[in-house]
Amino acid sequence: MESISCPKCDIVLRVPEGAAAVRCPQCQSTLRVETPKPVAKPIPAKPVVKQAVPIKPPKPKIQVVDEAAEAAEAEAKAKVEKKKQLREAMERLEEEKEEEREQRIEMKEFCRLGRKSLGLLYWGVRLYALMFLISVVLTGVMILAPYLSIYVGPLALIGCLASMACIGAGFGYAIVGPPAARHYGFIGLGVTVLQAFSVVAQFLISSLPLMLRLMREGPDAVAVTGFVDIGVIPAYGVVGLSTNFYAITDTPALLAAGAGAPWIGLFAGVLEFTRMIVLGLLVQHYAELGKATETGFRSFRVISVYFWIMLLAMLFRLALILFLIGAQPRRDDFIWWVIFVGYFTINSCVFLTVLLQLVKLGDTIENTQEFVTADRYLAKSAPIDF
Repeated sequence: MESISCPKCDIVLRVPEGAAAVRCPQCQSTLRVETPKPVAKPIPAKPVVKQAVPIKPPKPKIQVVDEAAEAAEAEAKAKVEKKKQLREAMERLEEEKEEEREQRIEMKEFCRLGRKSLGLLYWGVRLYALMFLISVVLTGVMILAPYLSIYVGPLALIGCLASMACIGAGFGYAIVGPPAARHYGFIGLGVTVLQAFSVVAQFLISSLPLMLRLMREGPDAVAVTGFVDIGVIPAYGVVGLSTNFYAITDTPALLAAGAGAPWIGLFAGVLEFTRMIVLGLLVQHYAELGKATETGFRSFRVISVYFWIMLLAMLFRLALILFLIGAQPRRDDFIWWVIFVGYFTINSCVFLTVLLQLVKLGDTIENTQEFVTADRYLAKSAPIDF
């Protein structure tokens, strides 16, 4: 235990071993004790005979501690550290604001392209609905004035390609639009391009030869057996220039009747239906990204109804053709006319329902455009409208 003297009152104090500071009991001063490091014992190069005298360690240095000054210094350091932390926090906040500002500018451009995509899809769906109406015109032309099909058919092909061009361009803009929906753009554009090639092939391989036959032979060119000649199995090569919806719904009935299937039209019809599914999912995704889940659900509901109408129409026509094959009614039978009226009524309901769903889909696409904004896409929750 070392002994030191207080510099203020000269009282002798004992310093415990290892203590860094002691307090004088007389003047209440705090004395800091700096214990010098012990001097290392030199290692002799050669063993010496005479024993080395141990070196006494020097006495510890004494320094009076000014507690008020140290407290003020500590407070000043704390203030400096606090200012530093506050400055760093402000810099991080500014960086986050700058990132958010850049992200908002980028998202505004993405949303602008997304609205452009929806605008093109809107007109594509409107033209597609028009093609459904033209399919009725084509069917009437084939029955009443088949020689006109050579003129109406190419016009229907132009309208169909125009619809696919608008929808394909809409999918193209979706590829460069909001990143979360780009995969639908890639899939939809690929399906639309394949469908365009299949429709052109259908025109060259099936439609054009059939229209030339209609000019020469009249309606008998598409007549098969039994009930087929009144339109249960129409000339898909011509009607398919406007829509191949019927090629899908009637293929099982065609196969059951032994008349073969319009394979090119069926392939184009599958692509057409796939394109509609992808289009509906894209619109739904745009609406949900804009926090408009109800609008997105309407788009999904339209595609669901479209699918179920197609399936029910397929089952109805298959059941009808199987019944006709078994019953073999004649044209002068009452049951034949009942079936004809029922067939016409149900097909009219199918046609009007599909047309109505396409109109609803167009309205949903138009309504979705107002939700494709940077504010709604970057918001954590849907804004509340008062």
